[in-house]
Amino acid sequence: MSRLLKSDPALQLHVLLREARAVTSGTVVCAAVIAGGAGHTASIRALCAAILVTVGAYWLAGIYSGSLAMVITQRVGVGTAIRSAVKSSWLMAAASLLPVVVLVIAAAAGAALATAATIALLATVGLLAVYGAIAGRAGGFGIRRTTLSALAGASIGVLLIVAQSLHV
Repeated sequence: MSRLLKSDPALQLHVLLREARAVTSGTVVCAAVIAGGAGHTASIRALCAAILVTVGAYWLAGIYSGSLAMVITQRVGVGTAIRSAVKSSWLMAAASLLPVVVLVIAAAAGAALATAATIALLATVGLLAVYGAIAGRAGGFGIRRTTLSALAGASIGVLLIVAQSLHV
């Protein structure tokens, strides 16, 4: 598969897009739980548990849907499909770690839960902007279009901050 990936630009693009989707989804799902849960949980531990369960559910749903698609379209066995789906979706779960780390560090530094959540969401805005900029550069965009790509990513994070303000 590695040799095939190196020799097929279309397959390289497909893998890159799948990874970008997983990273962005993991970050946004985690931040959405932070935004929605900060005003409704009693502790940082409870919020982290909510994040773990929610991201885990989304990750498992991705594995399930990826496995189903592979079994149907490629006629492979269920075990092969599940292994492939896990390999291609682990980035979704991993991407949720950075907002959680920021949340925990802010709380450990003495920030109240709502403040720690806001700090984590601000970090997420920056992270999504970086993802957008990386995508823009990888897509061969010039500085203007790369900046627009970064702003598009950041705007998702800003929406989550707005959502948080509606819950708190």
